[in-house]
Amino acid sequence: MATLKAVGNAEFQRGNFDKAIHFFKCAIANEEGDVPALYGNLSVAMLRAKNVDGARQAAEVCITMKQDWSKGWFRRGEALFELGQYDNAVADLRKACEIEVDVNVRQAYALRLAEAEQLRVKDLQRDGVEQHRQFMRIA
Repeated sequence: MATLKAVGNAEFQRGNFDKAIHFFKCAIANEEGDVPALYGNLSVAMLRAKNVDGARQAAEVCITMKQDWSKGWFRRGEALFELGQYDNAVADLRKACEIEVDVNVRQAYALRLAEAEQLRVKDLQRDGVEQHRQFMRIA
Protein backbone atom coordinates (compact mmCIF):
# COMPACT_ATOMS: atom_id res chain seq x y z
CA MET A 1 0.00 0.00 0.00
CA ALA A 2 1.35 3.43 -0.99
CA THR A 3 1.98 5.99 1.70
CA LEU A 4 0.14 9.29 1.68
CA LYS A 5 3.44 11.01 0.92
CA ALA A 6 4.05 8.72 -2.06
CA VAL A 7 0.56 9.45 -3.40
CA GLY A 8 1.17 13.18 -2.87
CA ASN A 9 4.47 12.93 -4.72
CA ALA A 10 2.80 11.08 -7.60
CA GLU A 11 0.04 13.69 -7.86
CA PHE A 12 2.67 16.44 -7.76
CA GLN A 13 4.58 14.79 -10.62
CA ARG A 14 1.33 14.64 -12.64
CA GLY A 15 0.81 18.35 -12.06
CA ASN A 16 -2.20 17.78 -9.81
CA PHE A 17 -1.03 20.24 -7.19
CA ASP A 18 -4.33 20.54 -5.30
CA LYS A 19 -4.46 16.76 -4.90
CA ALA A 20 -0.81 16.70 -3.85
CA ILE A 21 -1.57 19.35 -1.23
CA HIS A 22 -4.41 17.22 0.10
CA PHE A 23 -2.24 14.11 0.45
CA PHE A 24 0.68 16.01 1.99
CA LYS A 25 -1.69 17.55 4.56
CA CYS A 26 -3.07 14.10 5.36
CA ALA A 27 0.46 12.71 5.74
CA ILE A 28 1.30 15.58 8.10
CA ALA A 29 -1.88 15.01 10.13
CA ASN A 30 -0.95 11.34 10.47
CA GLU A 31 2.69 12.25 11.23
CA GLU A 32 3.72 9.89 8.47
CA GLY A 33 7.51 9.93 8.22
CA ASP A 34 9.70 13.03 8.22
CA VAL A 35 7.18 15.75 9.08
CA PRO A 36 9.51 18.70 8.28
CA ALA A 37 10.12 17.21 4.81
CA LEU A 38 6.36 16.83 4.38
CA TYR A 39 5.98 20.54 5.13
CA GLY A 40 8.66 21.18 2.51
CA ASN A 41 6.68 19.13 -0.01
CA LEU A 42 3.49 20.92 0.99
CA SER A 43 5.23 24.26 0.49
CA VAL A 44 6.39 23.53 -3.06
CA ALA A 45 2.99 22.08 -4.00
CA MET A 46 1.28 25.21 -2.68
CA LEU A 47 3.73 27.38 -4.57
CA ARG A 48 2.95 25.55 -7.81
CA ALA A 49 -0.79 25.87 -7.06
CA LYS A 50 -0.25 29.65 -6.78
CA ASN A 51 -1.01 29.69 -3.04
CA VAL A 52 2.16 31.62 -2.35
CA ASP A 53 1.33 32.74 1.18
CA GLY A 54 0.37 29.17 2.10
CA ALA A 55 3.70 28.03 0.66
CA ARG A 56 5.50 30.58 2.84
CA GLN A 57 3.62 29.45 5.94
CA ALA A 58 4.36 25.75 5.30
CA ALA A 59 8.04 26.57 4.79
CA GLU A 60 8.08 28.51 8.05
CA VAL A 61 6.79 25.45 9.92
CA CYS A 62 9.43 23.36 8.17
CA ILE A 63 12.19 25.76 9.26
CA THR A 64 10.88 25.87 12.84
CA MET A 65 10.98 22.08 13.01
CA LYS A 66 14.30 21.58 11.22
CA GLN A 67 16.44 24.72 11.18
CA ASP A 68 19.50 23.03 9.73
CA TRP A 69 17.74 21.76 6.59
CA SER A 70 18.56 23.94 3.59
CA LYS A 71 15.47 22.96 1.64
CA GLY A 72 13.17 24.61 4.20
CA TRP A 73 15.07 27.88 3.85
CA PHE A 74 15.04 27.54 0.08
CA ARG A 75 11.28 26.88 0.02
CA ARG A 76 10.56 29.97 2.10
CA GLY A 77 13.00 31.99 -0.01
CA GLU A 78 11.13 30.91 -3.13
CA ALA A 79 7.78 31.93 -1.63
CA LEU A 80 9.14 35.29 -0.50
CA PHE A 81 10.62 35.79 -3.97
CA GLU A 82 7.20 35.19 -5.53
CA LEU A 83 5.66 37.61 -3.01
CA GLY A 84 8.14 40.28 -4.15
CA GLN A 85 9.81 40.40 -0.72
CA TYR A 86 13.28 40.34 -2.18
CA ASP A 87 15.20 41.44 0.94
CA ASN A 88 13.78 38.54 2.92
CA ALA A 89 14.10 36.16 -0.02
CA VAL A 90 17.79 37.02 -0.34
CA ALA A 91 18.35 36.33 3.36
CA ASP A 92 16.63 32.93 3.19
CA LEU A 93 18.26 31.89 -0.07
CA ARG A 94 21.66 32.92 1.31
CA LYS A 95 21.01 30.81 4.42
CA ALA A 96 20.06 27.85 2.21
CA CYS A 97 23.35 28.22 0.31
CA GLU A 98 25.35 28.47 3.53
CA ILE A 99 24.04 25.25 5.06
CA GLU A 100 23.66 23.09 1.93
CA VAL A 101 26.50 20.57 1.64
CA ASP A 102 25.75 19.20 -1.85
CA VAL A 103 27.66 21.36 -4.34
CA ASN A 104 25.15 20.85 -7.18
CA VAL A 105 22.18 21.77 -4.99
CA ARG A 106 24.08 24.76 -3.61
CA GLN A 107 24.76 25.95 -7.17
CA ALA A 108 21.05 25.74 -8.01
CA TYR A 109 20.23 27.72 -4.87
CA ALA A 110 22.91 30.29 -5.77
CA LEU A 111 21.29 30.91 -9.16
CA ARG A 112 17.98 31.81 -7.50
CA LEU A 113 19.85 33.90 -4.93
CA ALA A 114 21.53 35.90 -7.72
CA GLU A 115 18.16 36.51 -9.35
CA ALA A 116 16.65 37.69 -6.06
CA GLU A 117 19.64 39.98 -5.44
CA GLN A 118 19.18 41.60 -8.86
CA LEU A 119 15.50 42.24 -8.23
CA ARG A 120 16.27 43.59 -4.76
CA VAL A 121 18.68 46.13 -6.29
CA LYS A 122 16.04 47.16 -8.84
CA ASP A 123 13.54 47.65 -6.00
CA LEU A 124 16.03 49.80 -4.10
CA GLN A 125 16.71 51.89 -7.19
CA ARG A 126 12.98 52.32 -7.84
CA ASP A 127 12.45 53.32 -4.20
CA GLY A 128 15.23 55.88 -4.48
CA VAL A 129 13.68 57.42 -7.60
CA GLU A 130 10.29 57.59 -5.88
CA GLN A 131 11.81 59.24 -2.80
CA HIS A 132 13.47 61.78 -5.07
CA ARG A 133 10.15 62.54 -6.79
CA GLN A 134 8.38 62.95 -3.47
CA PHE A 135 11.10 65.24 -2.20
CA MET A 136 10.90 67.40 -5.33
CA ARG A 137 7.12 67.79 -4.84
CA ILE A 138 7.64 68.97 -1.27
CA ALA A 139 10.55 71.32 -1.97
